[in-house]
Amino acid sequence: MLSTIALVLLLLWLAFMAFVWFRGGLSKGRMIGNKVAAHIGIEKNLFHTILENGVTGPSLQMLSTLDNSYLSIDQISVMLAPSLTRGVLALEQRFGQQHQLELAKPIVSALQARWESECQNPK
Repeated sequence: MLSTIALVLLLLWLAFMAFVWFRGGLSKGRMIGNKVAAHIGIEKNLFHTILENGVTGPSLQMLSTLDNSYLSIDQISVMLAPSLTRGVLALEQRFGQQHQLELAKPIVSALQARWESECQNPK
């Protein structure tokens, strides 16, 4: 009897954790990151690698938080510009010049320029 109750409670806890994971957890951050990557034109795995190396803390949690703030994909991409810039620099320092990073640099630089102009001239 006691083991049945424990098993039911365990299954309820696992169901709750799955609900939290899919509703607002890290998978949500991965999905919004993939949308941002497609929007700015960077391959999604490279985007997540650059972002992970440019933020302090979990990048997927940050993406999920930005998505919860009801910003557009374009606004989120501009807000991520400083982190993406730091990520590109960190990866270049670690691995040297790489073809994929060289392709991403102009995109990240353009986002950084937009971020700087929007910070100086808020709407």
